[in-house]
Amino acid sequence: LKGTPLSQFVQNFDPLNPVPWTVAENVLRQICRGLRAIHNAKLVHRDLKPENIFLEDDDVVKITDFGVVRLSGSSLTQTHAIIGTLDYVPPEVWN
Repeated sequence: LKGTPLSQFVQNFDPLNPVPWTVAENVLRQICRGLRAIHNAKLVHRDLKPENIFLEDDDVVKITDFGVVRLSGSSLTQTHAIIGTLDYVPPEVWN
């Protein structure tokens, strides 16, 4: 991939020079479309974070790192095991 991870992209901006709304909206829409496609394929990414979202040079967003993906409804991991990067684990996983 030629481009930048989202985590690095946002570091180029600050409160006085924020990401333009049109750019942020485009990125978020593409992330949502990608997640919809992943979920429609009955998959759960389980490690979605800025480092795994890539902005290519042509403004196309790619979701990467499917190393811990799980088939929806599957119980292939241990009960109560948390998979993914702890800083980005959704609240429902902690229950």
